[in-house]
Amino acid sequence: STNTRTIMSKTEKAINRTLKRLKIAFSNKEFYEVQELLSSVTNRLLGIGDDQAFTRAVELTQANMNNFIEAGQEKIASQVVALFLKACKAASKDVNYVIDTLIDTSLTFVDMEARLQFLKHGLLYFKNNPRANVLHFHAANAYWSQGNAEKTLEQLAFCEGVSNEDREDEVLSFCVKAISKSEQIDRALCVQCLRFAAKGSLDYAQALFDKIQSEEVGGENGDFVALTKYVLLTLTREAKPLLDELKEVYSNIIDDTISSLWEIIDHGYYGKSNASQSGLGSLFGSLFGGSS
Repeated sequence: STNTRTIMSKTEKAINRTLKRLKIAFSNKEFYEVQELLSSVTNRLLGIGDDQAFTRAVELTQANMNNFIEAGQEKIASQVVALFLKACKAASKDVNYVIDTLIDTSLTFVDMEARLQFLKHGLLYFKNNPRANVLHFHAANAYWSQGNAEKTLEQLAFCEGVSNEDREDEVLSFCVKAISKSEQIDRALCVQCLRFAAKGSLDYAQALFDKIQSEEVGGENGDFVALTKYVLLTLTREAKPLLDELKEVYSNIIDDTISSLWEIIDHGYYGKSNASQSGLGSLFGSLFGGSS
């Protein structure tokens, strides 16, 4: 109708005016103004509600995300990615396209903290989607570059089944490298194996344990090694009483982290009724929770 065309014409004019202001603000290095204008124009495009507008929103946010990075404004870029993902969702963009874009863009960051914040948005966007495990792998790399072995291992716990056998070996080797840099190597091994087991990846847990043993890493605390070995053996059979006995025998080395993982394992493998899986996200380590 005529009214619809008039409204669309006014909307398009408003979008074009905002884009001109955005361009001027960028040339004047008024970056926070650019961010506000970008948010405004993106929401206007998404409000139009057609595929062409959705595609424009994706292209616009992606281009400006890269522009911010090139201008050295990585912190802003790590926030603008939320607009990009919002546009991708509206446009029903292919998962592989979105993941590839996130990975390629994240690799251009120099500031690792900004890179981690950038990846956080992707991980939230793909929450519980195993195809996004590769994002955890890149988050692990960012934490590793900061010298944070514990956070590296937390992220690697999400990387089981990432794409192919070559990557599987890469994940396990990365785990070994991070464990070897931990303050308590044998405890770190125990916790990482339990993380994999708690996520239902018993094969991964066993493969990591065998790899550590074959490379003779650690060995300063045989109790942690023995506990890990016996837990993995117990989980391959219906032997809940043995699992309970292990918890009692090794109670002197079972700290809060191991105890929390134990509850999830008990629930997952034996259906213990008082264990809750609601805390899985925090248990395996929030990507940005606590200190980094």
